[in-house]
Amino acid sequence: MAASILCLHFHDCFANGCDGSVLLDDTSTFAGEKNKNPNKDSAGGFDVIDAIKANVEKACPSKVSCADILTLSARESVYLRLFDFDGAGNPDPTLDASILSTLRTVCPNQNNSDTNLASLDPTTTNKFDNNYFKNLINNSGLLQSDQALMGDNITASFVTTYSKFPFIFSRDFGISMVKMGNIGVLTGQDGEIRKNCRTVN
Repeated sequence: MAASILCLHFHDCFANGCDGSVLLDDTSTFAGEKNKNPNKDSAGGFDVIDAIKANVEKACPSKVSCADILTLSARESVYLRLFDFDGAGNPDPTLDASILSTLRTVCPNQNNSDTNLASLDPTTTNKFDNNYFKNLINNSGLLQSDQALMGDNITASFVTTYSKFPFIFSRDFGISMVKMGNIGVLTGQDGEIRKNCRTVN
């Protein structure tokens, strides 16, 4: 479920910001994001968020937004990987022992560690390269949702290729950035060229 919650959080934030809009159901007058591509077949965990929201509303009505719940749930899914993956206080057994030790040092199980940052690639932190994929091959992925890429033959083949051939990763990354940059571009009368990027004209 952790991977589903992280994916749901990403899908919410990716389009128009982290506003919880991905959680909205379709109505006769409103088409939400849930059933639109790319969410239709990939976003999940809605029932978990619904259950959390119902419990929060019982304890603290109209105080915590759905976006907040989604964000905190994503945070907890990472926390659980390090400290209570199985509900018995054990970490994720697939996580490499040395990376587990490092992550527990960077992100200790303490309230004052919530602002600490952990690099997705602790080996070449300040370099854009293919080391992220090498980490996955070595069971050293920071996020469980990332490490899960090795559990599927199709995605594992991409990880293996990118770990061995950095030029293929660079090429494919460039292509995907161009595609992403063309998502939902407003043109003509649908958009505007703003004089100040912080405000509409």
